Amino acid sequence: CDSSCDLNRDSNRGCEDGSQDKCCDKECLGGCTRADSPHHCNACQHFRIGNGSCVATCPPGLKEVEKFICKEECPDDVGLEVNGKCYKKCPVGYRENGKKCDKCDNCARVCIAPKSGIFEPPIQKIKTLSDSAKLKGCEILNGNLEIEMRNVP
Repeated sequence: CDSSCDLNRDSNRGCEDGSQDKCCDKECLGGCTRADSPHHCNACQHFRIGNGSCVATCPPGLKEVEKFICKEECPDDVGLEVNGKCYKKCPVGYRENGKKCDKCDNCARVCIAPKSGIFEPPIQKIKTLSDSAKLKGCEILNGNLEIEMRNVP
């Protein structure tokens, strides 16, 4: 394919199948079956909508699913919606509420397993009261935690 089709080297839109100089639409990725048509792309740079067209953003009324497709509703496996995007789990700062994620200012503090660095330096066990204070406000603990305290007044 003629490099003039990829004016922006990051686009990789490609040329019409079997052609060296018929450029695909800017929303295409890796070639197309008809030049200059967002309806005939082999793959999409951004999103594909129901009629097969490639688009830069999901049109109003459609939701972004897994960063590459636009649908009217979130599928069951990614059924949580935030600002027109579908998620498997609510993003940070949001709380699950049925099929939606509601923004929350005081969400449960999620703490990561000690190996992941919630403690400085990372430790495997809670051995002192000061170690346990590092979990203050933590409502959800992702990972394992061992508590080994002796001679606590």
